[in-house]
Amino acid sequence: MKFIHIADVHLGAVPDSSMPWGEQRAREIWSSLEHIISVCNEEKVDLLLIAGDLFHRQPLVRELKEADYLFQKLAATQVVIMAGN
Repeated sequence: MKFIHIADVHLGAVPDSSMPWGEQRAREIWSSLEHIISVCNEEKVDLLLIAGDLFHRQPLVRELKEADYLFQKLAATQVVIMAGN
């Protein structure tokens, strides 16, 4: 069985929001999840375990839809998401 374990993704966070690079960092967080999903498909991963804090805060509807869209790209990988703090 192949699995990938990630945690503390914090989608929706805007690190350094007052800095010029703040929005770029927010996009990079989403890009990281997109990359993990690509790896799951390329490596034929059986399970993606997200051990807490997928979102930084209560997600907006558009953030939930975007995450759902990304997870639907998984060809054969089951996803388990655990609650965070």
